[in-house]
Amino acid sequence: MADDLDPQAGFPAEIDLDRRLYVQAVERNMTILQSFDGGRRLLTLSEIAERSGIGRSAVQRIVYTLAHLGFLRRDDSTQQFGLSSQMLQICEGLFGSANAGPEILSALQVLASETGESAAWVGREADEIVILQSVRSRHYSHVSLPIGKRFGVVTAASGQVFLAYEDPKEAEAIFARTGGNARERLNIRDFAAYSQLLDLVKSRGYALTEKAEDLYSVSMSVGVIGADGRPVGAVNVSALQSRLPKAEAEARLLAPMRAAAARIGRALGL
Repeated sequence: MADDLDPQAGFPAEIDLDRRLYVQAVERNMTILQSFDGGRRLLTLSEIAERSGIGRSAVQRIVYTLAHLGFLRRDDSTQQFGLSSQMLQICEGLFGSANAGPEILSALQVLASETGESAAWVGREADEIVILQSVRSRHYSHVSLPIGKRFGVVTAASGQVFLAYEDPKEAEAIFARTGGNARERLNIRDFAAYSQLLDLVKSRGYALTEKAEDLYSVSMSVGVIGADGRPVGAVNVSALQSRLPKAEAEARLLAPMRAAAARIGRALGL
């Protein structure tokens, strides 16, 4: 590798670079992470090597390490890699003029106060969604959304928001990998019907699901759309149907949820 940094990697050349302090391994790590741009969420090792200009053997070792540390996620079915939601937590301080983390939490607090129900900021990792931040309902009986909790992407409201903007072939592959019990909960058995549901989610701008296990509950999610036209996350409100029947969810939740999503989008510089 040349002494000056490769401008194609996104790092400026520096004539007075102090090689005693400079760690080339860090440069390679960051170059690999920068490969995941331009709307490409999943890449093979060969594609990462081509985009980064780093040899495939080195890419394999670095990617393995980043995946082990939780910064990359691996799709076992396609042998592709993508950035994990853990990257969002690291980069929050770089979005907007202030740290996005407190702003996201504040937006959720306002949303939980206005609706009286549990509110969450949700990310996606492969076939799952994960709760990244949450504020519990003020009611004693409520839907619990602990940070780090994971749900299947196909059946969850937030998951449907993500899949509504996903490549149809990838969405179909994920649907095919989902177990039959999950599909039965949706009362949908084939992808053609599920695709129609995703089209509806995208056209109206939100997903609404209900859960009958344990306590009957309703879950509604609104996406925060990134510069590439795909969700970077989703705002979710979950409530017991004894307080919030599914038929009333749109009228009672949609306006404050869209306001929260817009506030989070501004905090993320979108």
